[in-house]
Amino acid sequence: MKYKLETKYKSLKPFEIELPNFVILTGINGVGKTQVLQALIQGQLAKITVADQIIQFHQIKYIDKLLTPNDIHPIERHSFDEIEDFELHHQLFPAYSLLLNYLSEFGQFPESYEIYQQYNNERAGHQPVLPITFEKLREFIKNISPDKRNDFDFFKNNFPRNYRPQVNELFTHNFSQIFRTYQNLIFKNEFNQFRSERKGKSIDFLQEDEFIQVNGNPPWEIINNIIKTATLDYMFEVPNDYDPNITYQPKFIKKSTGDSVQISELSSGEKILISLAFALYNKDYLNQIPNLILLDETDASLHPSMTKQYLNILKNVFVKDLGIKVIITTHSPSTVALADEQDIFVVENSEQRIRKCSKDEALSVLTAGVPSLSINYENRKQVFVESPFDVKYYDAIYKILSPQLNKEISLNFISSGDSRTDRNGEPVANCSQVKHITQTMRRHGNKSCFGIIDWDLHNKETEEGIIVNALNNQYSIENCLLNPLFIGLLILITKNGPYNEVEYNFRDLDSSCSDTLNTIHDWILTKISSQFTTADNNLTSIELNNGLIIKTPQWFTHHQGHELETKILQVIPELHSLKRGKEEALKLEIINRVYEDCPELIPVNFRETFQRIQNS
Repeated sequence: MKYKLETKYKSLKPFEIELPNFVILTGINGVGKTQVLQALIQGQLAKITVADQIIQFHQIKYIDKLLTPNDIHPIERHSFDEIEDFELHHQLFPAYSLLLNYLSEFGQFPESYEIYQQYNNERAGHQPVLPITFEKLREFIKNISPDKRNDFDFFKNNFPRNYRPQVNELFTHNFSQIFRTYQNLIFKNEFNQFRSERKGKSIDFLQEDEFIQVNGNPPWEIINNIIKTATLDYMFEVPNDYDPNITYQPKFIKKSTGDSVQISELSSGEKILISLAFALYNKDYLNQIPNLILLDETDASLHPSMTKQYLNILKNVFVKDLGIKVIITTHSPSTVALADEQDIFVVENSEQRIRKCSKDEALSVLTAGVPSLSINYENRKQVFVESPFDVKYYDAIYKILSPQLNKEISLNFISSGDSRTDRNGEPVANCSQVKHITQTMRRHGNKSCFGIIDWDLHNKETEEGIIVNALNNQYSIENCLLNPLFIGLLILITKNGPYNEVEYNFRDLDSSCSDTLNTIHDWILTKISSQFTTADNNLTSIELNNGLIIKTPQWFTHHQGHELETKILQVIPELHSLKRGKEEALKLEIINRVYEDCPELIPVNFRETFQRIQNS
């Protein structure tokens, strides 16, 4: 896209520059970053062109500093009736009539939504329905007999109503209405089933799988999955016993506490990410998706652990999936450090004003003249790890071990990103990214930044701030987690697998007995050995948190970590029920079930790694 400032605006003089579809503008205060954005919403002062087409003013969404999502509110019974009545009479009936008129005039249906829009603008001027509703209306008319087409009572009673109404604002929500409408559809269908099966009435209803096929999955499940993907500790909860005759009140819940909270009570950083989650839900039901989004320092309140998610959603969903152009401004070194270098531009007091720059240069600009003490947050360490999965593993283990660690110094784990994928499309970590981003941050004064990488049989601790977990001991974090001892204990806890092959019961297990632990370890080791080349029988001594030693052959501890789980599942397929098709699930089960119940059995290398970072 091309940015062109046509006339002088405040401190900016006319200039133009070619920009990528995702742009991060940074620079010191007073150089005009905000003015660059505001010029685009001030009439014809500046314009963005894409393939010689100008993005119009109404196609631009400008957000200054904060995204402020609205709270979820109850719906009174009469209010819901009014909403349904408005949708029926002001949206569906006009669109239905228009399609019938088109069919009568041309003898066929509009071939595309764009043709329907043009016909609507020329003949009726109604607000057009969404593309998904247009398709439903067209299919409905096709599948009913001609004599029923002009029967509006038939239409009212038989057209499948959309529980997701049109929305006008990308970053807000109307989930009370959406959830209530969906639960009302369930209620009506179950009532029809009752009348048919118990009262013998000749009335149609849908079986559960048919209902899902027609109406989609419950909307609260969809938005909760989006919120979970954004790694936020919240979820929506709907009433279990739905009653259409009382006030409808869904809740927004903090999962870790179970407390109901208001969205307006979230931290500024959480509001940013929850607003992006709402936008992902709304994208298919928006009257008009903006062509260009301008975000003016909306990352200012984000913790570094949230910044990566913020950038990923903007670039990979808004830009790549939805085709929206995005320009953001930032003062945050964390945002710049976590960004892709090709997206970074600096705004400066020069004739050109916007210039492509390297990540190192941008960080130098942001930290120039700042005493190192002011960016060295001694009590809050940022720890970069190799993948989003590693964030989950280290964070969960850190929480379990926290009573043994310095409570005044917190560790926040951040993914350095996914560099490539394996043959199944799963992200493969790359320690070089951890090294690069950690060294970049530390080189520009942030000495509270560290990196944890796997040993991989060859990595060494030669760079400042880089710690190799299980150095000279185990290949990767997967080897630490999937040790035969922990697989055996997980089977005894969950009874998923051949738990009756040993005489131990987990509840009565003596975790301080070396013989007991070694028996369980050797039981699983023997079962899985057929999957490995076992020539290297040298033993690795693995010290546990209680001081006991487990000795595991190097054909396991030095084996490539990502292959271990597949080999174990070949022999113990019952564990697939715990894996659930997810890369991280089985390892998190070990952390949450074995490590949580027996923190004394956690390999000591984890505690030592955390303590080294805290003490640095």
